[in-house]
Amino acid sequence: MTTITLQPAGVLQPEEASSQGYPKSRRLTKSKEFKRVLQLGNKIVSPQLVMLSAANAEGGCRFGVIASRKVGGAVTRNRIKRTLREIFRTQPLVLEGDLVIIARSAAGFASYKDLALAFDQCYKRLRKKIEHTSR
Repeated sequence: MTTITLQPAGVLQPEEASSQGYPKSRRLTKSKEFKRVLQLGNKIVSPQLVMLSAANAEGGCRFGVIASRKVGGAVTRNRIKRTLREIFRTQPLVLEGDLVIIARSAAGFASYKDLALAFDQCYKRLRKKIEHTSR
């Protein structure tokens, strides 16, 4: 007798999930990495986000998200963090260095489209600021 296991629609198989994953080499994971960017980074503020960037020794662009309880409960904070990671993953970023996004309280009520627009606007302003200060 053959057993058939049914998978819910939209569930990624392990080999599919790895191709769309978010590798650890592109994440900020340690507290000291976040603190370094917060202390030394260039800062851009929008109603939904605060974006900070600082150069890193590894090269490439790494990303981290901070969402405090001001944003909302655990479900809301995790949704915002997943959304911002997905936006970062799908954006063609030219920036070299570490990028930290701090979600502000308005981010808890924002849609994916609003967050993507805020991310894009902050990123463009941050690049201009970095290019201006490096001259």
